[in-house]
Amino acid sequence: MYNMSMNDRQIYQLEIVKTKVRQLLGGDNSGHADDHVERVALLAERFANECSESVNL
Repeated sequence: MYNMSMNDRQIYQLEIVKTKVRQLLGGDNSGHADDHVERVALLAERFANECSESVNL
């Protein structure tokens, strides 16, 4: 198991992506608002941390 934590660059890039997603989905009523996207991102990070193979966050 690999314990991967994000570095400052990755955190910065993730914040840029979050901002763009919020802009794109600002008026979305399909259930894919930014809180849903945040849950998906956190779940993906969890999967990456628990993966037994090398993962590039």
